Amino acid sequence: MPRFLCIACLAWSASTHLAAATSLADQLTMTFDSQFPKFSAGPTGLVTWRTTLPHGLRTLSGNSELQYYSDASTGVDPFGFDGDILAITAAPGANSANLPYDSGIITTLASFSQLYGYFEMVAQLPTGAGMWPAFWMLPKALNNTVELDVMEQYGTMPGQYSVTLHSPAAGIVGAQIAAQGMTTGPHAYGVYWTPTTLSYYLDGVQVAVAPTPPDFNTPMFMLANLAIANDVLPSTVFPASLLITSIRAYAYNPAIPGPAAPLLVNVPGPQALMEDSGSVIPSVGTQDTDMTGATNMQVTVSTKSLGIMSVTPAGAVQATGQNSWAVQLTGTAADLQATLASLTYKNVPFSGGAAPAADTITVAAADADGNMDTARIAVTLAPGPVMTDQPVGPAPERIVAKENEVFDLRAGAIANPTLHNGQAESIIDFRTAGTFGTSADFLALHGFDSTARLVFDHYAAPGGVVNYSQQFYRVQTTTTSSPIFLLEMESGGVGHLGAADYAFYPQ
Repeated sequence: MPRFLCIACLAWSASTHLAAATSLADQLTMTFDSQFPKFSAGPTGLVTWRTTLPHGLRTLSGNSELQYYSDASTGVDPFGFDGDILAITAAPGANSANLPYDSGIITTLASFSQLYGYFEMVAQLPTGAGMWPAFWMLPKALNNTVELDVMEQYGTMPGQYSVTLHSPAAGIVGAQIAAQGMTTGPHAYGVYWTPTTLSYYLDGVQVAVAPTPPDFNTPMFMLANLAIANDVLPSTVFPASLLITSIRAYAYNPAIPGPAAPLLVNVPGPQALMEDSGSVIPSVGTQDTDMTGATNMQVTVSTKSLGIMSVTPAGAVQATGQNSWAVQLTGTAADLQATLASLTYKNVPFSGGAAPAADTITVAAADADGNMDTARIAVTLAPGPVMTDQPVGPAPERIVAKENEVFDLRAGAIANPTLHNGQAESIIDFRTAGTFGTSADFLALHGFDSTARLVFDHYAAPGGVVNYSQQFYRVQTTTTSSPIFLLEMESGGVGHLGAADYAFYPQ
């Protein structure tokens, strides 16, 4: 249920819906029924429904959530009934966590868990910015971060919901499912989890398929909740309710294996690389039997540590986040395959050469039909040349590079030359990777937003004579531009900065 950067998400458009009861469920044996008319709940979970998160938590602070999951024992009961329908209601209120809203969660942590099968919630979702209802699953053992999100819906995006899988072994991948009428009537949100595939359903219609990650082999329990996100608006109407008609589970039947996964991500085995050395990662690609030649899909390649990724786009591929920890690619399957053949990874020693000894590269893909897959590549790093960490700014400086140095430039701290007698930040004798290989210097850009890119501005022209080795650069975003700064290439070099010479790091 935690929010995530949507790694390789594309929208699937559902044009028609079936009745809530699915033909898949009709073929399986029911193992759990919500039985809301006999609703029993409490914070310990020694009854059917537990009303706290695992470990007794009543909010997920890491998500910046604004709600406290209350129950009758806290003095605020968010659970109500209209016949057989359970209402989980969020409203402004006081609580021990001093959060602005009270709401509710129900889980089967203590009462029910299952390995594989079909799991479904029939519910009507609330409306308004900040509403964040979800139906999801976690491991009964609570011993890793495997997570299966059957449905998450963000009130700021009322025409769609998200399906996602979180796998320590394979990564995070999801799809956005376009759907209408989610706040005006009940719909069935389901997943059929088998040893080989995860197939998601909306009102009995298959909307997404993914291969089952290798660590999805442990019994899981179900959770349903109404969170309040930090993007709630003053216009959002409270109280607001998630209306649940039923939550059910069915046993997996090997005679009904589920659909095959049309989209597969291919990655190589573990890679042994050297610090501060750009390396092409071989054999990265996708196979998609469900795509037409002209249909676009999306691939995101990201790293866990301070590695940076870059590609040479082929055909009409659109690439964003070049030379950063996550590169997102959009294009046809053929163009993406050609682009991924150029995928380059570089891990830069940082802060006095203290680079990690290992990293992980995640490749996640999703196509326009809701099919998705993700896989990971283990990277071990042999020590490279020791690099010196060199802060730059906030006053203009003239720094002479001494080989193998990381220059840290931060948003808001690059000195403005118009305020300092026309003097800009100046880094002299900068060694580019293209010329000096593992003896190169490096530019680390911190604190800029995800739209930032490094732009060549102009050459210096002392005395009116252009000097091609003295190059002014700036950082450009969609809304701002940094002050210019000067890089003077060593030995009179005239080449511009390349993909292995700089990177943007998360704020």
